[in-house]
Amino acid sequence: MENYIEQQRVETVDNGKEQIVDNIWRPAIFDDFEDIVEYGGSTLPFKEETGGDNERVELKVFSNLERLQLPLRDKLLATRFLIELQRKIASTADSHNIIKTKLVHGQEVLKIDREFLDLARDEQVKHSIGYDGMITNISNVPLFVPAADCAPVAILDPQHKAIGIFHAGWRGILSGIVTKGIDQLTQNFESLPQDLRVSIGPSLNKENFEIDFEMYDQFCKIFSQEEMEILTTAVSSKLPGQHYLFDAKNAIRMQLEKIGVPKEQIEISSIDTMDSEGFFPSARKAGGVQNVDSSVFIMNIKK
Repeated sequence: MENYIEQQRVETVDNGKEQIVDNIWRPAIFDDFEDIVEYGGSTLPFKEETGGDNERVELKVFSNLERLQLPLRDKLLATRFLIELQRKIASTADSHNIIKTKLVHGQEVLKIDREFLDLARDEQVKHSIGYDGMITNISNVPLFVPAADCAPVAILDPQHKAIGIFHAGWRGILSGIVTKGIDQLTQNFESLPQDLRVSIGPSLNKENFEIDFEMYDQFCKIFSQEEMEILTTAVSSKLPGQHYLFDAKNAIRMQLEKIGVPKEQIEISSIDTMDSEGFFPSARKAGGVQNVDSSVFIMNIKK
């Protein structure tokens, strides 16, 4: 990742499908739909820009409920981080409409509709806990999801101007959160898989994603033997109980293709969060600690 070393300039990843511009990551899959949607993600240098480097601000925005209980100074830091990020990525959105869920590594998808938006802010926060995915067809409502090694997955239906954004780790892959999200897009907005555009964002690449026998067996229940041969490689690991490398990004792609999303409409980031030259946080690199830093990804339908 030599081309991430310098900051504050346009950096193009080798495959030409994504860029880091002014410390904001953006995929190319939505470039033809800039009149409909805004999407991108924060980097660690962006966190430094907002004064959060020593304050671990993004930890405090993991959970909106916890954010309500923070001291005033911390609330201001967290709010500044969110608003500055929203202004850089989703400039047309209203900061008062920011919606962000708390990560639970689950399979539940929250629909953001007028009924939800009519709730008091505290009620919105309480109602959104327990979801790792959100969908909406309402403009000017930026949806936020954090990730650190797990894949942020963003979906656009340009025909019906509907979006979904999801946090998909190994548990999310097993539970099929992204395909369940597409099912919700279909039920609520008449979206068709063949019309969708999908971004699978910065996350662990296969060479840095080790799984053990138990996890391998779980994946065998949802992927065929042929698919598992593609997705996994047996390794002799220094870590106890770790015996396979797993390609989570392509696992998500396979799930999408199975339900009818065309391969050419799925874009996979080449960035490995464990080896990103300081641009993206990694829970595994940090030793699996609970309070690891996070990138935050935002998606918004333009008004």
